[in-house]
Amino acid sequence: MIKFAVFLAACILPLGVLAHSDGLYYEEQVGSYFVDIGYNLEPTAGDPVRFDLLLSHEKGGEPVPFTQAWVRITGEDGLLFAGPVAYGTFGRPGFSLVFPQGGTYTVSARFEEGEKSLAEVAFPLLILHETKERRKNFMPVYAFMTGALLVYAARLVYQRRNK
Repeated sequence: MIKFAVFLAACILPLGVLAHSDGLYYEEQVGSYFVDIGYNLEPTAGDPVRFDLLLSHEKGGEPVPFTQAWVRITGEDGLLFAGPVAYGTFGRPGFSLVFPQGGTYTVSARFEEGEKSLAEVAFPLLILHETKERRKNFMPVYAFMTGALLVYAARLVYQRRNK
């Protein structure tokens, strides 16, 4: 059973890695604060885009805790998202969002400590248009993973019956 859990984790963990925002980022020095907002390498309409929010005093410096970041995302059709992102006790503060269509959006973030505004940034974000071809590229990966899981489960059942 432990082998199955390890195998399952090996199949699922790469999916989480793909969702992590170690791709692109927006950086800006605002007063005494350095703002770093990371997001997916190829943000595409219809796929979740992960945003990680970091505030520090210098590039690569220790994170500066904040109460919340107020994030607003607008597109050609108006407001898409507006809301707070709290600074948690563990992990990076961030959120995921699925963009309904490709195009240029404006991402605004204001970092706050209580009632005090620490830093505020805004930047354009290009979201790629969803393509059927791009979706087809992942189908063999999912088919392989599903097949491998089924073969492994069948092997376990066969071994238990022949004990």
